[in-house]
Amino acid sequence: MKPTGAMTDEKDVPLPHQVKGTPPRRAVHTAQVTCIMGRIDQQMYLLQTTEELRRQLIQLVQETGSLSNDTVVELSQRLDQYILAIQNRMNEEKKQT
Repeated sequence: MKPTGAMTDEKDVPLPHQVKGTPPRRAVHTAQVTCIMGRIDQQMYLLQTTEELRRQLIQLVQETGSLSNDTVVELSQRLDQYILAIQNRMNEEKKQT
């Protein structure tokens, strides 16, 4: 659909800002910033949670005196999941650069 009086590119396709309902360029930029901030917030959450789980694991091992205690093993596995999530994010970022 060609908007009336709107300039289009060589293939007669309207530019994104010319299509009704498409946010203006400034809104797209704001959305990109929001997305980046969201990723930073997620990364901070992962790092903070990982650090907190690590502290809890150390304390629990000291209290129980055992690495094979069921609660210690469960917490350790949970911590492993967060560490893997961080590593996966780091690998994804490397691929994008």
